[in-house]
Amino acid sequence: MTTKSKNLLVYVLIALVFFVAGMIFVPSGTLVRKVQKSLSYTKSISQKLYDGWEKDKLYFSDGTSLKDFENSNENYIIYFWATWCPHCRNITGEVNSLKNSGIPLIGLTFDASKDEYNSYRTENPCFWEDLFQKDENGEFVFCPRKDSYNIPSIPSVWVVEKGKVKELYRGEERIKKFCKRW
Repeated sequence: MTTKSKNLLVYVLIALVFFVAGMIFVPSGTLVRKVQKSLSYTKSISQKLYDGWEKDKLYFSDGTSLKDFENSNENYIIYFWATWCPHCRNITGEVNSLKNSGIPLIGLTFDASKDEYNSYRTENPCFWEDLFQKDENGEFVFCPRKDSYNIPSIPSVWVVEKGKVKELYRGEERIKKFCKRW
């Protein structure tokens, strides 16, 4: 081992010791909490995203806006998904089982290709209606994932009660368990 490599190894070890010591001795784990909070996907973050949506600019295929839907339905479930997501594809059956729950389910798909979306929906009939935006020509278009709908992970399910995100489930296994409850 050369002197340069030994020095580099010493510097790395010193940095590691200081990092670990900082994580241990930071008052009540503030740094750890800040890191965890920035990486987490919580109900409060979901609520902020939801509150920022322009609900009068999200539409179902029949032209009804999310705002109108929300005025008619106090409680509902939002399912965030995409046809290109293998986890979303795996739980289509479970999500379809929510049809009998008595609570309306709406989808927000983050697809890019209308052909793939239409093909998937034809091959896999789903009971829920998806939300879309309208382009400058009034045509329905998919909602961009990185926008005010900046959903950190799909699949995700939000249970909305009176305009508040009350429950949040993300990932294939958690959503399967949620669907079995209903």
